[in-house]
Amino acid sequence: MKPMNPVEAYDSALSDGMAFRIFLKKAGYKGVGVFAGKIFQKGEIIEMCHAFIYEWQSKYQRDAAVARYAYGVGCHCNPSPSKPPCLLNCPMNGGRYIMPTGFGACYNSADREEDANARYEVIADKPAIIYIASKDISEGDEIVTWFGKGYYDSWCKPFIPKKK
Repeated sequence: MKPMNPVEAYDSALSDGMAFRIFLKKAGYKGVGVFAGKIFQKGEIIEMCHAFIYEWQSKYQRDAAVARYAYGVGCHCNPSPSKPPCLLNCPMNGGRYIMPTGFGACYNSADREEDANARYEVIADKPAIIYIASKDISEGDEIVTWFGKGYYDSWCKPFIPKKK
């Protein structure tokens, strides 16, 4: 399989079509996760999710669900050749969020970086997010990316409703 950059992969998937063999099921203490319904080889595209960008930048975005399920992207505050677009944290307005469709909001973070078996690429100008196998993935395995150390405890655990 010839490796493609994310934009080539996106364009190829739209022109050729792409069948995905993934499914959702309970993922222990993390709630719902995305699982492999087939063997994925390292470098293979798992899913391509169309996405939408929230126009409200993070300084003004107060919805906790957006922060939990969306991905950060650069801002669009008047870039020019001498001033490139701000990356994740615009000093004026904060970054923007991109929300994937499909199963994109259901991928969990691995507990440790070395346990991640997938990575994601945000293509803000399409807008899309693609998920790519970073290791071979066996059928039935949960597909997990890496969102950073302490992601689950910081972003997810505080929002789980307490049982009465």
